[in-house]
Amino acid sequence: MSNLSAGIARSDVVGSLLRPAYLRDVRQRAREGAAGRDEVRAAEDRAVREAIVLQESAGLDVITDGELRRNSWVVTIPLREVAIPDAPLSGFEFLPADPGWWSLWKEPDGSRAQAWTSPTRPFITRPLAVVRDLVAAEYAFLKANARARTKLTIPSPSWHRIFWHPEYSRAAYPTAENFLHAVAAYLREHVVAKVVALGGDYVQMDAPNYAQWHVDPDNRAAFESWGHDMAAELVADAEIDNTAFACCSNTTRHAPATSVRSGTSGREPKSCWAWSRRSAVSSRTRRRWKRASGRRHATSPPTGWR
Repeated sequence: MSNLSAGIARSDVVGSLLRPAYLRDVRQRAREGAAGRDEVRAAEDRAVREAIVLQESAGLDVITDGELRRNSWVVTIPLREVAIPDAPLSGFEFLPADPGWWSLWKEPDGSRAQAWTSPTRPFITRPLAVVRDLVAAEYAFLKANARARTKLTIPSPSWHRIFWHPEYSRAAYPTAENFLHAVAAYLREHVVAKVVALGGDYVQMDAPNYAQWHVDPDNRAAFESWGHDMAAELVADAEIDNTAFACCSNTTRHAPATSVRSGTSGREPKSCWAWSRRSAVSSRTRRRWKRASGRRHATSPPTGWR
């Protein structure tokens, strides 16, 4: 029985919203040295408040802060050097390398994306260290100002494979899996646990590799030609991603939902694991289930429910 046939539908923003012009402007002035951090923060606060009103007025079940404080949805390790000051982690450097994974990006028309033309890429070169509290910087404000249910989005540990390099990274992490376990530990201890401590119950894991690397036959062939054991990595990625939520009991996993993010380089397909303490089914639907089944707690529809 599908969710739709049961009368269940959940609506929420995948994560990011378009940056308003005044936010883009103040960030540009900050890069030029004409605006300070306090001015940027005030603009971000304003943008997030407007994002909250927009989503709540639309009646969305779950809302985000629009990721308006980020330079990219990949918040852990920046894809571009301009975002280094806002990174919550240290231990990476921008170093020269072959395009590799970056060469697989495409524009909506199928042509090769021109967004990644820099000769350097970010790679892990030292053990990860936490330098900024991501939850305090982003989620705390959203939680304090929203009336609707809230969520925080995080890139999956497996997505971070692109930051491990066989030459640059071995001294810090002998294998890519060692590095991914470190990323998962950071997300588990410094992000997911802190969201729960603030009363949050919804963390969305974005872009696991088993969506973007394994499903597309051209991408899979490219990685195999670069020496990747795709079957082994598929198992390892799924197992490591699961450990990011090992700190939390009584959790509910929702099946990956294919989504699309909008950005300056076109539209980027993204899949996500959405985790929560409770199902995303509305409280009204739960009450109907309880009346129909006679159960005190109902997290699934009774047998034969239509």
